[in-house]
Order: sequence, then C-alpha cells, then structure tokens
Amino acid sequence: MPVQVVGLTNVAAVAAGYYHGVALKADGTVWAWGDNGSGRLGDGTNTNRSLAVQVVGLTDVVAIAAGENHTLALKADGTLWAWGYNGQGQLGEGSGTERRTPVRVYGLTNVVAIDGGQYHSLALKADNTVWAWGYNNYGQLGRNNTTGSSTPVQVMTDVGLTTPLTGVVAIAAGDNYSVAAKSDGTVWAWGYNGYGQLGDGTTANQLLPVAVTGLTGVVQEISAGRNHTLAQRTDGTLFAWGDNGNGRLGTGTVVDSSSPMQVLVAGGLGVVNVSSNLVSVLISGPVAVAEVSATATYTAMATLNDGTSASVTPSWSVAGLAGASIDAAGVLTVPAVSVAAGASSGGGPTHRAG
Repeated sequence: MPVQVVGLTNVAAVAAGYYHGVALKADGTVWAWGDNGSGRLGDGTNTNRSLAVQVVGLTDVVAIAAGENHTLALKADGTLWAWGYNGQGQLGEGSGTERRTPVRVYGLTNVVAIDGGQYHSLALKADNTVWAWGYNNYGQLGRNNTTGSSTPVQVMTDVGLTTPLTGVVAIAAGDNYSVAAKSDGTVWAWGYNGYGQLGDGTTANQLLPVAVTGLTGVVQEISAGRNHTLAQRTDGTLFAWGDNGNGRLGTGTVVDSSSPMQVLVAGGLGVVNVSSNLVSVLISGPVAVAEVSATATYTAMATLNDGTSASVTPSWSVAGLAGASIDAAGVLTVPAVSVAAGASSGGGPTHRAG
C-alpha cells in the first residue's frame, strides 16, 4: 500500500534508482532518500536516510534522473550534474571516483533531457544529438565498440564514427541499453539485446543504433526498464517489447518479444499469434468474459507486422477453430481468438467471426 513521503510538498518530478528515491521540487531544489551507498543521495555523506534530505548545493534544477547507484540533475542553464557511484565513469566528470555531492558532467551544455541506466548515462542536447558515458560492455554508448568512457561521447550511427545520431526528441536508458525516439516517429536502440529489448527482431547485441521494427507514429513518450521497452504512439496506443517475465509487456502472455507488441487491457481483449501476418487483435466489447454472447457485436483492431492496422466490426460466436488472417482490403477473418478477462490469452473461451 502506498505511503506518503514525509515532509515533501510542491514536488514537480520524481525518479527512482534501485534503492533510492529522488524528488524535484517546484523551487528547483532536489531531495533524496533511501540507500546512500557511494553518496547517491548527494547530502555529503554515505549514511542511509529514511526521510528525504536536500541534495547539497543544487538550485534551479528542471529535471532529474536516477541510475542504479547514481543520480543526475539538469539545471535551467543546460548544464548537467551528477553524484553517487562512479566505478564505470557514469558521472561523466572524467574519473572513477564516487561523489557524495553533485559534480558537473564534463563538457556538456544545452542539455534538454537526461536518463540513467544501470552504470551508464544519457543526455539529449538542444540540437537533437545524443551523448552517452559510463559502462559500455554491450555497446550501450553507441560508438561501435565496447570501451567505456568517463566523459560524454556522441552516439554515432556508422562504423567509421562519422555520422551522429540526429533528429532525436526523446531518450531512455535501460540497464545496459539505450533508446531514442526521432522526430520522424521512428525509434532506435542499441546495446544489450538478450531479451529482444532493442526491438529489431533479434536478440543480438548492437554497438550502433538500429531501428525498432514496425513502429511508427511514436512521439516523446518512450521508457526503458531493466530489459524491456515501452513506446506510446500518437494515436495513444502503447507498445512494449523485450523481457516479458511476469507479464511485464502486457500482451496477455509471458513470452519475450524482440519486436513491438501492443499492450492490452484485461477484460474484453484478445491476443492472436496464429497467423504469420497478424501480430495482435484488440477487441472492445463486453468487459468480462461472462458477458460474451453468441450474437454480440465487437469492434476489432488488427495490427500487422509492418506496423499498419485495420478496423472492422465482425459478429462473434463461440467456436474452437484456429487461424487468423487479414486481406489487402483490410477485411479481418479471425476463426479463433482467445479472450480472458485478467488472464493470459488462451485461458478463456474462443470466439469466431460469424
């Protein structure tokens, strides 16, 4: 059950590391609490705090982010500050020394967005370029190598490191991978890909950014977890890919996915993976399986591998047939769709187009 953080009011933004919390107040000050190993709370000590304490010496902060054991703060003047664990150079100040109070990230100006991974950090500049520093064993710095850096380096797109990643409007850092959304609606990712969290249809690590397959219309809403990724499209739909342990992709299964799958809502929703062409079917109608009748009419939205979708209004009746397809005209035929309220697909009755 949620409990209120004691003593904090006028909070404008929050961030969470593995074992610490951070809050930005409307007055531009930063507050932190929890595990203070390596000084990640920024109060000048390494004493754990069960109440929020103010980060020393920071004012005019407009954004915050937290890695596993380090913390980042962006000031209104476009400078970036960091503190906490620095064993992989994730503070970006040129050394591997932990810092218990904020230090300025070396050489970065005009920063507009930040994020922290497990042991690496990301910054987006006003010119829409991306910069990274810290741990790089999986290529999460986007430099076509696995060499770490204790100062920011620019994310590139080619083997020769002559062409930077540009046009970026949003960034996100997973544990050991990085993600960027571009102004053209595409999403790009690089680094560790053991669960398919880069969304390129493989599980191969990538040392340079690769395009997430079949995903367009994405705006500034992207987020990266430990090994899974989320992106919101302009139509308000949400897609997820990567590690699906405990159902964290929201697709009705616990199967990992190396390409984007639409996040579904329990109650009146079904998932189909029985056709080579069809990725998922979203069915809106009765909110519980018990309310499904043989004559009920539903609206179905089908999402294809190429990212396009089509909507039809079939009539559903109970059946047990398998197979699904959609033709060039957008006519949907779904002989079998597993629909289960609050359960995995396949746990409830099956329905077919009548």
